[in-house]
Amino acid sequence: MTSPSSSSAAKQRGQADLDPSVVKVVSRSSLLCLVVEVPSELIVVASPAASRLLEPAGGSVVNRYLEDFLADEPTGAVQFLLSGRLQGYEAVRSFRRAADEIPFHVWVQTLGDVAPPRYVLIVAWEATETGVMSTPPSTRGERPVVGTVDRDLVIDRVSFDAQELLGYAPEALIGQSLLRLVMEADAAGVLLALAQAATTGRGVTQRARVQDAAGTFILCWVLLLPLAPVPSAAFALLPGKESISDAVTSEGAMLQIIERLGRTIDGATISRQLATMPWASSRLTRLSCRELDIVRRLAAGDRVPAIAASLYLSQSTVRNHLSKVFRKLGVHSQQELIDYLREISEPSPDK
Repeated sequence: MTSPSSSSAAKQRGQADLDPSVVKVVSRSSLLCLVVEVPSELIVVASPAASRLLEPAGGSVVNRYLEDFLADEPTGAVQFLLSGRLQGYEAVRSFRRAADEIPFHVWVQTLGDVAPPRYVLIVAWEATETGVMSTPPSTRGERPVVGTVDRDLVIDRVSFDAQELLGYAPEALIGQSLLRLVMEADAAGVLLALAQAATTGRGVTQRARVQDAAGTFILCWVLLLPLAPVPSAAFALLPGKESISDAVTSEGAMLQIIERLGRTIDGATISRQLATMPWASSRLTRLSCRELDIVRRLAAGDRVPAIAASLYLSQSTVRNHLSKVFRKLGVHSQQELIDYLREISEPSPDK
């Protein structure tokens, strides 16, 4: 437990050193998010949704310790952030609310360019069976390249976004090692992240420079979610000009961090769920991340109104996406699409 004197010092440091733009963006966010100083776990900023969760009676949660609101034991994963081995990780934590203990998915992400990090961003959403965020996903900006790797880290599925964001024809990546795309100096970090994901059964974030088709290395958010058998994994890659943990010195930079994190979590979750579906073969490399998500929901029995509501899109936007899917796959209706998915999920006669 932290002593009163160190508590006072931590409060002063947290409020004095954090950029005002971070305070402004998080304190106005509609998401359930916190900025926490590490390793003390002092809460420095809380969004309105986070404050309502932790203190439903209306008290302030700022300058209090995160452990005061948790009903379970620490995961210990924050030590990997402090060591610089990871930039973020997934966990399920139980928050106290009155007499109840409510499980939440949380994603913890480093902030700032100081090593070890001084602050982390925590984004939480109520746990569901699917693990999908219950808050509106970001609809702005590029969608990530999503896919899966097998136990030999060979890419066996990848979305069409690979062509738009990295310049690769998706078919050219199938059968290639994920590590061949990563700069040699960053490969060890990606392997450590995969090992951490396989050991804990939870997702991790790592930054890595990924080579595009022109031979240029681009800094990417790399989010990995473990699959069975280990160390196979679902992945999401989102290129960005700025570092995943660059100093946050503007409201725009802070908003971008939150939005990029949301898009990569979204994309990797879609990829992980697709990996369990027999029809999600490498033959669907013509589809983007968004199109794969809509097809996944349609195959699960959802129809356009439900898909639109769950993705916070208009029904006309969902229909436009489906029209593009129809053209890419050579079908003409939702039923033909479902029949096509059923056909490609069946084993070929020579197997």
